[in-house]
Amino acid sequence: MGAIQGLRRRAFAGAVKQKLRASNNIDSDLNTKTYSGEEPDDAGRLGHASSLLALQRRRELGEPGRSARTSAHTELEIQNMSYTALGTTRYLEDASGDVATVAWSPDDSYFAGGAVVLSDANSMQYNRSKNLLLGDSKGHVRELADHYIERPVVHTGVNALHSMRETQDPRLFTTVQMVDFSPDSQRLHAVSIDGKLSSYKLDMEGVRKVQLEGIYEHDNQVDLLTVNRQTGLIATGNRSSGGKSIRILQSRAGQAPVLIHCMGSKNAGSGKPIYPSALKWGVAPHQSKYLLAGFAQEKQLLYSDDDTIDIEGETCLIDGETGQRVEFGYPRNVFDVAWNPQLGLTAFAVACVGYGKLNYGMKTVIRVFGEKQDGHLRCHVELECPARDINDVVYSPYDENLIAAGSTDGKVYVWDIRFTKQRQDPHLRLTHGSCLSVLPHDRNRWETDTGIRFLSWGATHNRIFSGSSDGVVKTWDPYLSPETSAVTDVAKFNSAIMSGAFNSDHTSLLIGEDSGRLNLLEVGHDDTLDPSPFHLISAPGPARPHLEPPHKKLLDTRQIVFEFAGALPIRQAVQGPRYVPNKTLLTPAEAELHRQAHKFQRDLFHQRNRWKKLKRTMVENGGKVKPCKLDCAHLPRMAEGEEVEDSGRSRGRIPDVLRGKPLEGREALLQGLNAVCRGCGARCLPGDSQEGGGAWCERCRFGCLRCGTEAEVDLEMRTVWCDKCKIRWEMGVLGYDVVESFQLPLQETESEDGDSVDQLDTGL
Repeated sequence: MGAIQGLRRRAFAGAVKQKLRASNNIDSDLNTKTYSGEEPDDAGRLGHASSLLALQRRRELGEPGRSARTSAHTELEIQNMSYTALGTTRYLEDASGDVATVAWSPDDSYFAGGAVVLSDANSMQYNRSKNLLLGDSKGHVRELADHYIERPVVHTGVNALHSMRETQDPRLFTTVQMVDFSPDSQRLHAVSIDGKLSSYKLDMEGVRKVQLEGIYEHDNQVDLLTVNRQTGLIATGNRSSGGKSIRILQSRAGQAPVLIHCMGSKNAGSGKPIYPSALKWGVAPHQSKYLLAGFAQEKQLLYSDDDTIDIEGETCLIDGETGQRVEFGYPRNVFDVAWNPQLGLTAFAVACVGYGKLNYGMKTVIRVFGEKQDGHLRCHVELECPARDINDVVYSPYDENLIAAGSTDGKVYVWDIRFTKQRQDPHLRLTHGSCLSVLPHDRNRWETDTGIRFLSWGATHNRIFSGSSDGVVKTWDPYLSPETSAVTDVAKFNSAIMSGAFNSDHTSLLIGEDSGRLNLLEVGHDDTLDPSPFHLISAPGPARPHLEPPHKKLLDTRQIVFEFAGALPIRQAVQGPRYVPNKTLLTPAEAELHRQAHKFQRDLFHQRNRWKKLKRTMVENGGKVKPCKLDCAHLPRMAEGEEVEDSGRSRGRIPDVLRGKPLEGREALLQGLNAVCRGCGARCLPGDSQEGGGAWCERCRFGCLRCGTEAEVDLEMRTVWCDKCKIRWEMGVLGYDVVESFQLPLQETESEDGDSVDQLDTGL
């Protein structure tokens, strides 16, 4: 096994371990206790301020303190309080979807984020850009719109309509799975489900000068990406069960990356749905040339309550220089892998499905491997976990004995390898709150929830940060007892946390939410209440060919003509003398929509009848029928006085006229008055084109209420005077009241019978 020799490097001095063990007073009797950070006590909420005041008081008085704290421990407490004082300083909203991956460049000058995109045939109308974002330290974020495919033609559903095809972007953006930077911070790499590996050349002047170097095309969608921190080699894992599911590439200046080695699962060609699930380069310098890869079966096979089902997978170690691979471990489904960043006894850890005889309630295991004297890999210890699905596994960069894992059930599990001889279950179970999203009531939380999506150690050895679907970033102390391990809530958000990453000195933190928001948190800004948005540099739109409007041809051939139609509308397009009707009035897609609408109405009618029967049953047998206790149709409640934050998703679904500000006052009264009165110059309705002479307002052409002739309107006195009828009306609340009238002379006329009849001389 000469290919794996050199993984083990012993550390000489144990000063770091002795220093950490001095503050590590973990009681083995408390190993099985669980703590939930949802309801901290008063001491936990006031711990940050009280500890700082106590340290300042002891410094002024020159006292060592009640617990005889050393100066080093006091300095550690001050560092912890400083690094946990994180606050949101900048943000970016309206990404394409869940910001599921973020990364920092090694020199902290750039950061990147990738987002999820809706691209299936039934949701293409909600497909949006901003799936790949690149930001710099100057507060600018640039949209990189290179991960897309040509929008396919859909023959069924709402996206098959001609109006949808004409108004939508011809590009169909795809989900960006992972992003990463080169070790010299000169390149950005990103992979997407469109099968592309894109490489961008970065510039020191900022994101405006970033250029696309090239794109390497895969045969299938790419899910995994990792960049070697020493050599800059790129490793990708694509969704393929063939012999090229893992590829190692080398970046080139001004060109797309070039393929060096490719390999796949040992079961390649067998037809089994086994794909790469974890891929990471070695962290320590003597391990950097090795690539640790894990394979797993299809995701649907994993979510089963039958423990007897054999979930297949594999783990292998690949030499990036020669392409040689070494098989080890049992063929089990792999969740994640992690390298030990220290020069210690163990080399890496593999989280996989449990096998063999596990303790009661344990479902998964984390196997810790190291190199033996003869160069073979050996499993030193197996850590058992009650979670069914694990998102991330991380080594402590300060103490190789501590390993943490985040799962989909919203819990963080911490193990101390020194106590595995007594028991293998986690000695700490750190619990987040409930998911902010509405989960299906008929399935388990670990099946539908995202759980812990951000897990990282802080700037000091006794701080670990986690972010979950409850929208809270918490910090914990793994060296304390379970009851006091929760330190504080660093930040709270209005949606689930999907990703997170610290920069190199842990002074800045990126958090991605499932509402499409990217947040930048910085140390010393915990009191910032109004963060400012990033300056977004949008990508240019697609180049559309200049086509002549189709209605122009119809007008030129007189298939359609304009006809005047009175006041409103002034004119209307109607069939012309040469109109040629279409052969089919309805397209197949429109006919299918009509059938679906008819089916929906019929189902609604049946549901209404069932509801009436249920209501009648409740009235007759009210005491026998118990209400449903399932948590369906339940919306999460916000804190008192808070509202659900607007994610901006409605901008792509609601027309502009419905989003416009309602008109008030004078603007509302003048809405639709597009003409100008000839008499007074006020705005009025357009006049009748047949009368000619222009338009008149109601004031200048007000008709008498009795004879119909033109009357005089006095707006100051609020009266109407008819000179012919000699009557004056006053404008009241309920109408017009007669306030002045004159008797008109009577005029004698003869009736049909020859009798004389007196009539008023109205002049009509």
